[in-house]
Amino acid sequence: MEKCQNLVLEYKQQIASLEKKITKLEFQRCESSIRHHEISWKHNREQLLNEKLEQVLQRILAEIQKMRNDGTLPKTEADNLLSLIHVQFERFEETNNKTVAAITSGSQNV
Repeated sequence: MEKCQNLVLEYKQQIASLEKKITKLEFQRCESSIRHHEISWKHNREQLLNEKLEQVLQRILAEIQKMRNDGTLPKTEADNLLSLIHVQFERFEETNNKTVAAITSGSQNV
């Protein structure tokens, strides 16, 4: 009889321990889900901002090219500006790629 009571007590302790583990895992799952949504939101926001910035850079390039072609901006100055913007655009793309990679790897770790 005492052996049965000890087994029952042991099983109750195991059940309580498993319930705690389940609760902890459910909490972690909820945290992961929240983190995933935050990362998705950040990723979407970054994409939108990057698209807008790229559009602005394209308009600036087109305007400089137009001013160069119609003579309102000397060729040398236009070339210098285009070169500077090209460098900035390359930096933008490099930063954008790193940001997307970081966000993507972060969402894969969730």
